[in-house]
Amino acid sequence: MIATFLSITGFLVIRWISSEHFPLSNLYESLIFLSWSFFIIHRILYLGNYKNNLSAITAPSALFTSDG
Repeated sequence: MIATFLSITGFLVIRWISSEHFPLSNLYESLIFLSWSFFIIHRILYLGNYKNNLSAITAPSALFTSDG
């Protein structure tokens, strides 16, 4: 999952630089950003030892929104 996060982060940065605006202008970019955000939420919950039930939802959500 960390490799996916780093790949998505790199993609967002490259997309931001090439298009010269924050990459949220279409559905594809929005879903990639949503996936990236789900991963950050998942890591915060995982590292903070919060309830794992919510983490069980955010981890697959991050993977499924980036798949496509």
